[in-house]
This record gives sequence, structure tokens and C-alpha cells, in this order.
Amino acid sequence: MFLLLIGYAQPTVGLLHNSEKAFPSYTLFSNNEASYLIDNCGLIVNQWQSAYRPGRALFLLENGDLLRSAEQDGSFQISGRGGGFELFNWEGELLWSYEINDANRQAHHDFCVLPNGHFLALVWEKRTAEQAQLQGSDRQIDLWTEAVYEIKILPNNQAEIVWQWQLWDHLVQDYDANAANFGVVSDFPQRVDLNYRAEGTMAEANWVHLNAIDYHPELDQIILSSRLFSEVWVIDHSTTTQEARQSKGGRYGQGGDLLYRYGNPATYQGTGASVFKAQHDAQWLHPQAGNAAMIVFNNEEGEDQSAIKIWQPPYLSDGRYAKDADGQFVSSSAMVAFEAPWFYSPYMSSVQQLPDEHLFICSGADGHFFEINGEKEIVWEYLNPVNPNGGPAVQGSTVRFNQTFAARKYALDDPAFRGRDMSGLLPVEINPLPSDCFAPQPYTPNEPLNLMLSHNPIMEGVEVTSNREEESVLRCFDGLGQLLFTSVINASGRSLDFSKYPPGIYLLQLENARGEVAVRRLVKI
Repeated sequence: MFLLLIGYAQPTVGLLHNSEKAFPSYTLFSNNEASYLIDNCGLIVNQWQSAYRPGRALFLLENGDLLRSAEQDGSFQISGRGGGFELFNWEGELLWSYEINDANRQAHHDFCVLPNGHFLALVWEKRTAEQAQLQGSDRQIDLWTEAVYEIKILPNNQAEIVWQWQLWDHLVQDYDANAANFGVVSDFPQRVDLNYRAEGTMAEANWVHLNAIDYHPELDQIILSSRLFSEVWVIDHSTTTQEARQSKGGRYGQGGDLLYRYGNPATYQGTGASVFKAQHDAQWLHPQAGNAAMIVFNNEEGEDQSAIKIWQPPYLSDGRYAKDADGQFVSSSAMVAFEAPWFYSPYMSSVQQLPDEHLFICSGADGHFFEINGEKEIVWEYLNPVNPNGGPAVQGSTVRFNQTFAARKYALDDPAFRGRDMSGLLPVEINPLPSDCFAPQPYTPNEPLNLMLSHNPIMEGVEVTSNREEESVLRCFDGLGQLLFTSVINASGRSLDFSKYPPGIYLLQLENARGEVAVRRLVKI
């Protein structure tokens, strides 16, 4: 896989770089009413059209359906608002839609899909100033507290909230001794200080601002990211909704209290330096492992500087998290997995570890997607060409306002793509440059062995690939039947150099271990 622009200007939007080291995959993103799935050449493989901009997050399901959030007007007029959810099939038909959007609540930012087909959504819930003061608030304003809803999709645009967790049930405050939740904040790190304010912020209604959610199926735990607390929290999903309102019950015996928190000890009047600031996309790296590390996109690592950070939480053998003698959570040492002088996004953004251990990063503020390998080399790079207000940009122009909350890559063998035509058609941008970029296709077991060429005729080189993951032997013969060379290829592809051979007709023969054979004629001019 490579990008070769033949004698033309360099691109300003869309695909900027695609090396043979890039992970074979498809990329999903949206920042306006259209959602795009592109291949590694930046060509549109599928596109879904909605009446709404995304309420930030969207995901492909295993059956090829697209589940996306929808940004709707409502009572919570702030960045990150959603309010609706939509389910489209692969063909683009709207199958289901549902709103969590009224005077007292609104879905926002992120959601994640559970193994049982339900999904977990972040929801703002309004509390009046009077309600807040009864809980010990020192603010004289209404507050937007946070909740997590587990949503089951039902027919006829209906849904059932089968489980929920509300932050309002897990507060502590040291402001009003006559109000609820009064106590020494540092004695209750498993609870959230109702009166904590991030440095530089005022008495804002949106005082927590969760922006990410992820799920660990083995531990049955949920990870949450709070931008304004600059913290990552973990809660227990094994509880009943009733237990989630309390401080006991569930697999870990703590009800809905925080099982773990990390990033900013000042939020619970602890000691130590802050590790994160305004981070996004907190998640487990390997959610199948009981001791999985965690990763975030840390937006404000320093002045005009972002970083990707990874750390190992202090797990105990039963899935709980270690505490010290004073009852404080044991700290960890976060490692910087990527940073660069030019790398900065003060808001939005995402990170994903790919199956080959590469990192796929979305620098949200400038719509810049890139993949890095273990040597921190950029092996794939793409600039979102879409302006939410004006649609795709013209190649060669400068795109503005292309902010993108997140982008996700899906492997060629993802179940969503089974039996589907995954051929890329046109790029997202207008008036694209010609290129010789080639992207491999998923292997379909029932298809015969196939040998695919990036272009034909050729002048010097060609990219070849098979539709099978296993290696097959490739032989090249000249017009007289003389064997010129032998190579080995699979679905990842390989570049062949014909610069030393004269113009003419060549025969490429591919044979796998089962004796299947595919033959292609190649013309060099």
C-alpha cells in the first residue's frame, strides 16, 4: 500500500500519505450530516446521510449497521450536545431513531456499544439551584450533573433504559454542614466534590463535562473521562440500578461509588501533581485482559502541546484498585506514547491502538488523522476535507472548521464487511488529484483466489495483492515463458519493481498452498 502522485501537486486535503507500513483498514468519521467510511487511499467505501450533525460519536456494528449520535437543539446549549441516536443499515436506510432530549436531560458527547447489543450513553441531567443547595452546593445556579444510561434498542423507534448510574448519588462537600453529603473531601476519594472548580473556571452549570465512555467486558467496569476535573474515573456496571445509587452492592461491593480515579489529586484535596488536563477518549487498551492498561488523548499536556498517555492502573487480583494506608488510590506513572512540537488540539480528539500496536490519532481541532508505528513514524495521514457548513473542500484549497470529535479504524476482516463490496469509489474532496494509491480488499472465504493490480499498464512499478490473508507464491514470466523472479504476497500487498525490465507483456501467476492459481497479464509501456 502506497501513495504515488504522478507528476501532480501535493494534496492539501484528504489523503496526505499512505505507506506500505500502514495498517490495512477502513476509517470512519463524520463532522456534518454525512458519515464516511474510507479506505486507506481516502476513497469512499460507504456513506450515510442524516438530517443531523453527529452528537459527536458514531460506530459500526458487527452486522454493518451504523449507530451514530445526533446533535439536536435542546435546553443544554453547549459544545458536545447530542440529544438523539440513529441506526442506519449498510445501505443507508434509517432503521431507528430515539431522543434523550427534554428540559431536564440531554445525551451528549460519547457512547459505547456493549457485547449484548445495548449501548452506554453519557447524559446531562439538570438540577435546580434549590436542589443543588440541599446537596451542599456553594453555587446559586442550576447545575448539569452527569449520568450513564444503558439503552436497549426496541422496535418502532422505542428504547428501554435498562440500567443507569447518576453522579448525583455519589457526592461529597465540605461547604454546608447542614446539607447532605457533608464531610472531609479527602476522606472520600470514592466520591466527587460537588464544589470543585477547575482552575480558571467560574460557577458554571456544566461543572463536570464528561466527554468519553468505554467498557471492560471481563471486569464489567465503565471508564469515564471528565474534561473539567482532568480525571479518569471507573465505576461498577455489575450493580443493579438501585445498587448504583448506593455505596454498597455489585461485584466490587461499592455500589455506584468510584472504583478508581486518576489524573488530578486536587479534585479530592489529595497530594501530587496533575497528570492530565482537558483529556479526551479515555479507554482500556486491551479490554479482553483483566490487567489492561489505559490510554487518553491529553489535550493540554503543556502550552500549545498535546500528548498521548498510557498508564497501568494499580489492579488487585479481584479487579479492584489498590489504595494506600490513608485510603487514597495508589498512583501510577503515565508514559507519553506520542508527542511532537506540532501536535496540539485543545479540544475534541481521539486515539486508538490498532491490532498491529500502531496508534491511530485524531487531532480533533484541525481534523487531522494519522497513524504512527512503534518508531513514531507517520505511516498514514489524512486531513478531513469537510467543512460542516459548506461540505467537502476542493483539492488544492485550504479547509477551515473541519473539527472532528473522533475517527476510528476498522480492520479488513471486521465482521461488518463480510460479503460486502468494499471497493473505494471517489475521494471525499472535490476535484481530487490522480494517484496510483492502492488499498487491499477484505478476504471473502468463498471467493476464488484473486490477484489484484494497482494499475495496468505500468511504467516502472506496480502494487500487487491477494484476496487471501495467508501467503501465496507469486511468479513472474516474460513473453517467452522465462521465469524472471519469484515473490510471496498476501492481503497486505507488495510493491514490484519493473524498472530493469524492457517494455512488453508479462505474466503474473499466483499459487497458494492448496493449489489454487490466479493469473494476470501485465503490460509495461
